[in-house]
Amino acid sequence: MLQKLQNLAAFSSACQALRAGKSPLLLDGLAAVHKAHFAAALCRELGRGAVLLTDEEAAATRLMEDINRFYGEERALLYPEREFTYHSVESVSREYEQLRLGVLRRLQRDPSLIVVGTVAAALQPTLLPEQLSAATLSLRVGEEYPPQKLLEFLVQAGYQRAEQVEGIGQFAARGGIVDFYPPQYSWPIRLEYWGDEVDSIAAFSLESQRREDSMKLVEITPVRELLYHPAELAAQLKEKLSRLSPKQRALCEETLRQDIELLEGGVALPAADRYAADRHARGSAKATSEFKSSDLSVGLHAVDYYVYRLRRLII
Repeated sequence: MLQKLQNLAAFSSACQALRAGKSPLLLDGLAAVHKAHFAAALCRELGRGAVLLTDEEAAATRLMEDINRFYGEERALLYPEREFTYHSVESVSREYEQLRLGVLRRLQRDPSLIVVGTVAAALQPTLLPEQLSAATLSLRVGEEYPPQKLLEFLVQAGYQRAEQVEGIGQFAARGGIVDFYPPQYSWPIRLEYWGDEVDSIAAFSLESQRREDSMKLVEITPVRELLYHPAELAAQLKEKLSRLSPKQRALCEETLRQDIELLEGGVALPAADRYAADRHARGSAKATSEFKSSDLSVGLHAVDYYVYRLRRLII
């Protein structure tokens, strides 16, 4: 199906224009399924990926599904919109953040993939490529990586501590065993230590909590898009509190003090999104390689970078 467009003059002209770096490029008169056909064929012909933007998520989902049907395999990924939490809640779902980070991580490995999403999703803040790489940890059997250091890493990556792991984004520790559930896996992971050495890595069952398939390597990715060190953010909130006017204190002192208390206890904030803009303003324009860095970037720029300056096809 993809090869049938090669004899079409409009398709050949589009390929030539994109190879010559001419953009933006307008393709008019295409029905929804033909947009998917054209996009898939252009990417295969040019040997590159693309970012395809639509006006609504339902259209993005259909476009992604149609492209994958033309390819006969999963080459298009949906980059969803996420919800922001600004009010105090006991817990919050980070499912869409995890899906977004999963897409970006896959793009780092394979920039020829096609990302499909809405304009709104692309404009939402996310991690820069350097930050996502720095916030991803790979461990192998036989490698030395102290368990306490791993626990600290999991907290900073957004994982929540629990008595036992029951879902994505949780971790638990007992003795020389650390369990955690990264978002890119279909099963939770168990690390067993011998001192500071990773003695074994295995998947385990959520139902029985028993080990199953052994693994030689595991990759731990973050589970939230706003990364921060609890003690660092607590210090920043204390400094902000000290500068508030009496009228401002009356409005937000209670909330700030509650969040500071949670952070000093090592607890991640469900509503940390309300501090995202402030932390972005504090950050430098250039992301550092330090994991604790929490500079944010407009999502569209980050996604565009992941596909290495590939031409965007605005659908």
